[in-house]
Amino acid sequence: MADYSFGSLIDATGAFTWVSGGDDPGSTIDELGSGLPEATAGQVYTYNAREKYSVVVTDDDGGFVEADNSQQTLAQAATINGITYLPPTRITSTGEIVFKDTATDIEYRAYTGTVGTNSDATASPTSFYIWQNGDAPPDGATLTVVSSTQPSSIPYSSLPAPCFCNGTLIDTPDGPRPVETLAVGDLVNTLSGRALPIRWIGSREISTEALRAIPKLRPVLIGPGSLGPDTPETELAISPQHRVRVSSALTAELTGTAELLIPAKKLLGVPGVRPYQGEAPFTYFHLLLDEHSCVCSNGAWTESLYLGKEFLGSLSPEGRAELALIFPELFGADFSYPPAAPFLSRRKDVDRLLAHHLSESAALNSSGSPRAAGQPMSSTSENREALA
Repeated sequence: MADYSFGSLIDATGAFTWVSGGDDPGSTIDELGSGLPEATAGQVYTYNAREKYSVVVTDDDGGFVEADNSQQTLAQAATINGITYLPPTRITSTGEIVFKDTATDIEYRAYTGTVGTNSDATASPTSFYIWQNGDAPPDGATLTVVSSTQPSSIPYSSLPAPCFCNGTLIDTPDGPRPVETLAVGDLVNTLSGRALPIRWIGSREISTEALRAIPKLRPVLIGPGSLGPDTPETELAISPQHRVRVSSALTAELTGTAELLIPAKKLLGVPGVRPYQGEAPFTYFHLLLDEHSCVCSNGAWTESLYLGKEFLGSLSPEGRAELALIFPELFGADFSYPPAAPFLSRRKDVDRLLAHHLSESAALNSSGSPRAAGQPMSSTSENREALA
């Protein structure tokens, strides 16, 4: 069994308002006894936009499918359509509807889904919709039904990444919060044991077109437990260059330092770590703190934004001016922003480290879930020089 996380779910009740054609299905477009959604070609609806959210499910195969004999179940509690469901509640897709925006002629595809049943050979109420690739029509759009069908197995790899990418849970003194809800001034927990305020937040929206044109933009997906016991606790989606903390006795033995920060893309090949192959748009977020730190993201320690030459060189003049207001000494000769731990980036060094861990079946983080940890990170200058 494996855990899969995906996003772009919206609550079903009131998401579509019937306008004309056929019969009014009411507040939700449910599954009929025939197995098809109660939406017919030519019907017209108004779309009422809803906030998107993500869920985590457990499954023994790679597809989200109705009437699965080994039905996928919720791996974490989730509030869907106003009701909170606990693991291992069943969750499934039930139908597929293709809509066309009458103003733009753009087609949108929505999966219908239900909770608490495998929906095998029975009519089921719709609890949620999932927009394919995360592409949703604008609020208030007039949509005409093109077709409605019963979908075959939907590969989890084709479902939207949880929309750090948007949807990533960052630990704060008030509990985990989605990264997109954080604001400048909010406190986040760090591995040092101190809560630090966010000084600046950067974001970049990655479109489907950009993903197709620039594969390097694709995030790296780190599956539950890939880095150690319960580390991360749920699948983590981060940019390829985003550094992840590795800490184990074997790391100390091989490198002379107990912890390292390694770019996520260099971890590809570790069981459970893979590139994102979908095309759903998403947003990258950067969190800048007073000092380079490790924050707990989906239950794994990863770095905050590092003010290195590469990042500073990529900033627009406006971005440089904005950061200079926060750190007036930023572009001066004496500015210092030391890394939270030694970086390990050279491919042969990373491969050697990973090979030893895999050959000895050793976890990359031996302390288990970082939420149970609290020890500060060591980051001596000798270690940095040795690994430079």
